[in-house]
Amino acid sequence: MKIHDLNCDTKFFRDLYELKKTHEVRLYDRDYQVGDFIVLNNYKDGSRINYLEGPGTVLHGVGTMTFCITHILTNEDFPDGLQPGYAVLSLRQAGGHEGRLARQLAADQQLLIKTAEEARSLALELAAAKDTIKALMQSETGVY
Repeated sequence: MKIHDLNCDTKFFRDLYELKKTHEVRLYDRDYQVGDFIVLNNYKDGSRINYLEGPGTVLHGVGTMTFCITHILTNEDFPDGLQPGYAVLSLRQAGGHEGRLARQLAADQQLLIKTAEEARSLALELAAAKDTIKALMQSETGVY
C-alpha cells in the first residue's frame, strides 16, 4: 500500500467533497494500485487553499481529503475511451480512523525519506573525513 500526495483543482475537489464525483482522471505516471491511498490537496490558481467556496458560502478548514483507490481503468482496459498514459481512479473516501492512519503513514514516509537523505549525507561526510585523516597521516609519516 502506498500513499500518493496529489494536488486537485478546487472545482473538482469540491465535487469530491460533496460526493458528486467518485473518481479522478489522472496521468498514469505513478504505480497506482487498488488499496493505495490518495491524499488530495485543495488548489486554486496554483496555490494550496484551506477552504471551499460555494454560492454565497465559504467553508473553512477543508484543505485535504483522503481517499482509497477501489478500481483503476487504464487505456489497456478501454483503448477507445482513454488516451495512453491516463487512468480513471475510482475512489472511496477514507473514514475517520482510516484517513488519519493514511495521513500518518504519509507523514512517516516523508520522515523516512528525509532520514535516508540525511544518512547518505552523513556517510559522504564520514568518507571525506576518513580520506582527510588518511592524507594527514601520510603527509606526517610518509607511510600509507
